[in-house]
Amino acid sequence: GKIRILEITKQILSNYSINKTEQRLALTLRFLASGDCMRSLSYSFRIGHSTVSEIVNETCRIMYEILAPTYLQLPDTNMWKLISNDFSKIWNFPNCVGAGDGKHFAMQCPNNGGSNWYNYKGFHSMVMFAVCHANYCFIAVDIGAYGREGDASIFASSQFLKYLDNGCLGIPGPSK
Repeated sequence: GKIRILEITKQILSNYSINKTEQRLALTLRFLASGDCMRSLSYSFRIGHSTVSEIVNETCRIMYEILAPTYLQLPDTNMWKLISNDFSKIWNFPNCVGAGDGKHFAMQCPNNGGSNWYNYKGFHSMVMFAVCHANYCFIAVDIGAYGREGDASIFASSQFLKYLDNGCLGIPGPSK
């Protein structure tokens, strides 16, 4: 996991001003984990504000390209059957292939963001909606919805639902 990410990002990012891949990864992980603003991180890491933004964006893109094919693959028909069996055995919930929920992540309101990002909890947020299998692992994620949106509207406009409606997911019919 971690070593492989480090090796791959080291090859790709070696020509940037911060040439230590470990520092670039540390900066990005600190940003993602803390929610700290980029200006604060620029002071902590002693680099320019715009450089922090470039590093975080580039490193996140590379991490996604590396991790998504392994960790965000849609299940095939056999895997859907296993997921359904797990929901039945673990949770006594037959014919279920996923559980969905949204999570609000607090953020500063973007310029000219208006009330789109303001949620019912009383703060500005971005929503991640995820569908997980019976063992709490992600099957699908939708990130970036406005904080004012509810789970149902996010799901209704998700790519996952479009695939579901079109029959592209390979989900088997109900078992008896």
